[in-house]
Amino acid sequence: MPIEVTLVSPVPLSVEEQREFAELLNPPLVAVETRGGGTVEFTELDRTRVLILGRPRRVETLTDLVRLHPDETREIEMTSEGAVMVDGVIPFAEYRRGLALVFAFEEATGGKAIVKGMTQ
Repeated sequence: MPIEVTLVSPVPLSVEEQREFAELLNPPLVAVETRGGGTVEFTELDRTRVLILGRPRRVETLTDLVRLHPDETREIEMTSEGAVMVDGVIPFAEYRRGLALVFAFEEATGGKAIVKGMTQ
């Protein structure tokens, strides 16, 4: 079962910025944008998938976000420009490395990572 993740942040990270974060991990991850640009895959050097992120989507109002993630978004504050939401999945077998990367993105953007599919 994959673990579902959503990153809500004031600004999106570019593919290049995502790649830089992946390369900072020890050992580094490889970040590759799919042909159509619909997703970015983060893999180990042996091509084991660690995290797959979709394209950033603009969220105009907090109501839109609460409708999608009612419990997890109560403490999120949005600017007048709205926010950006990126959905992704982490293969359960590689969840530690995938979560480390998601939380690095969370810290870098000042956003909030929403993780579903793991028990507390």
